Amino acid sequence: MAETKSTDGGGRAWSDAEIEQLRALAKGNTPTGLIAVRLGRSGQAIEAKAAELGIPLAPPHRPPASSTADTEQ
Repeated sequence: MAETKSTDGGGRAWSDAEIEQLRALAKGNTPTGLIAVRLGRSGQAIEAKAAELGIPLAPPHRPPASSTADTEQ
């Protein structure tokens, strides 16, 4: 199946490749705004698709997973 229909209000359909990229970026704790830019979609579309698929998104104030807390003492 090459494309899946979106239920986010009639936007363009999501391809399987876009969904896999969404999953990978979300798993890497990428901020929603950056995911939106990389996929060429609105932040609202990213949030809607992630919610539809049960993909957790990082809160905007949370640092990326690769950051360390060594600077706090």
